[in-house]
Amino acid sequence: MRAGWAILAAGILVTAAIRGWLASRIAMPWLFSDELVHSELAKNLADGSLFEIRGHHVNITYAYPLVLAPAWLISSMGATYGVAKAINVVLVSAAAVPVFLWGRRFLTPIGAAVAGVLTLLLPELALTGALMQENLAFPAFLVAVFALGLVLEEPTTARQLVLLAAIAVAAAARFELLVLLPIVPTAVLLARAPVRRLAWTLVPTLGAIVAMIVVEAVKPSLFREALQTFPQTSLGYTVGGVLRWFVRTLAALDLATGVVPLVALVVVTAARGRREPAERAFLAVTWACLGWFLVIGGLSGSWQPYGLKERYVFYLQPLLLLGLVLWAERSAGRRLRFVLPVVAAVVLAVAFLPLEPLLTAGSLAGNALGMELFHRLGNLVGFGGGLRALLIVAVAVLSLLALARRGRWLVVGLCAVFIAVASGFAARLADDQARAVAATAQMPSDRSWVDAAVGKDADVELLNSANFMPETLRGDYFSVWAPWWETQFWNRSARSVDSLGSPEPLPLSQRNGSLNWATGAVTGVPPSRYVLSDARFVVRGRPLGGGGAFVLYEADQPLRLLQAVEGVFRNEESSPYAAFDRWASAPQAKIYAGAAPVTLNVRAGTLAPNPSAPTMGRVTFTKDFTLHRPGTIVVPVPRAPFRIEVRYRSGRRGTLEFLPRR
Repeated sequence: MRAGWAILAAGILVTAAIRGWLASRIAMPWLFSDELVHSELAKNLADGSLFEIRGHHVNITYAYPLVLAPAWLISSMGATYGVAKAINVVLVSAAAVPVFLWGRRFLTPIGAAVAGVLTLLLPELALTGALMQENLAFPAFLVAVFALGLVLEEPTTARQLVLLAAIAVAAAARFELLVLLPIVPTAVLLARAPVRRLAWTLVPTLGAIVAMIVVEAVKPSLFREALQTFPQTSLGYTVGGVLRWFVRTLAALDLATGVVPLVALVVVTAARGRREPAERAFLAVTWACLGWFLVIGGLSGSWQPYGLKERYVFYLQPLLLLGLVLWAERSAGRRLRFVLPVVAAVVLAVAFLPLEPLLTAGSLAGNALGMELFHRLGNLVGFGGGLRALLIVAVAVLSLLALARRGRWLVVGLCAVFIAVASGFAARLADDQARAVAATAQMPSDRSWVDAAVGKDADVELLNSANFMPETLRGDYFSVWAPWWETQFWNRSARSVDSLGSPEPLPLSQRNGSLNWATGAVTGVPPSRYVLSDARFVVRGRPLGGGGAFVLYEADQPLRLLQAVEGVFRNEESSPYAAFDRWASAPQAKIYAGAAPVTLNVRAGTLAPNPSAPTMGRVTFTKDFTLHRPGTIVVPVPRAPFRIEVRYRSGRRGTLEFLPRR
């Protein structure tokens, strides 16, 4: 027994140290919008607001923000972020304990410890570097299924009450874990447990299932809206579509765990001989979880973002690892008529995977980290027949290893190496994604620069001018919004969004206003002293500082723009058409073109009194300019408000700057 605890403790310490180091490399949140929502809930809970963001209640998770909230009691956001990730590491490391305690009931202590340590190697645990609810939901789920196993062994009242509490905590951590409700009666049936002694378990779980069915029948949108903050709806479920994602999820689950665990589970289940109650309960729970999580995978594949949702089903992977160790420790005979059809089914499932669209999907980083190893492999050999043949052969060979009578611990070791390598690639992917987001966010060295300028208790609004940005026109929403989301995370004073047309792509509270293009006035939003605006949209008032994509103003009231630039990207790269509007006088304007040779048509004139769109009235200047080297064009302008339009006649586009800046 002591040896088992020693192995488990050593595994927890080593993997926690590695996870902590990897998490420390993540400089800022990268999985949006999930991390923003979880952090905002934690921040507001620490401030005394109950599960609110921007003054409105949000349903996405309850338990996880409560666990994170103490980190937001620290004054420094850098320290807060570090402590929050440390909490993640502790939570994930704790997941090995219920695996060990459960495994100890039907495995040797060393075997149970091996299963616990293998659990800490899973690729999806790269999410410890992100403020994601999986970090709490994962150990909470394992506690719940362990409690279910204990109930199936001996259904005492105390154990059943503990099970109900564990299910409640798991569902509060991640609403999708309400799947535990149907898992419970399914496991009871598979274990052939005494139903009469399970009233404390079956009455509440079956009652909750019936209640949800009734609610869905009476008002189909109510339950979905209550549980889904984000629009994770499909275009419409079909039997064929759900079955396709069911099979794809099975194949992905099999690949992510190294193939052998799933087949080994079948071998153990099909083996002859008398089973102890603990082993019988474990197998019933595992098969119930496998079936229902594959249903989740079948449904969620068509949710946005479209693709594999490994992070919705990876919860059951430790159960497969327990089954792998159980297989290694048992020498029971094989019943090939049960096992070989499963091997064939797994091979066929992998054979028909649409490899390229699945492995190159942009959603892979956030939803299927265990597939990154195969993505890298596809980059080496291509995503066509070569990769497919390689996977089919590998799956077939590894599946047949599960039929071996000898060398089983060697097979377990090979699985451990594979999972560790896959986890390494997953961690690399998370690190790469975080670096890419950091580059997109353009945050200054002092990420809490807004708080430094106005204080943490101030109320700073973002003036959302995304409707008029060229990034929005080409569908590049992330580059528009990542700077704001990072700014909101790092600055507690950044509290609200006022949208001028195109809304923030989050189902969070935001105020809708409009821009009067004739006067530059912003209407329809409450007055705010401090306004954060994209640097291309200058607010009348006193600038208090700038940080990357934004400038902070102490705004004049009523809120008005001083000038605006359209058609120029944040990196100052120009579109084929760009414009400069100014609602204040200026003796002249200058245009700097950073690419040559180029021919530009420049027009200037008054802004027409059209409040709904920027329109030029009387034209006062028009001329073609040919630049053989980068240079500046001086444009005489009429009295304000005026507009300058630039069109590229020929040559290559480059950077384009309008002056004055203010």
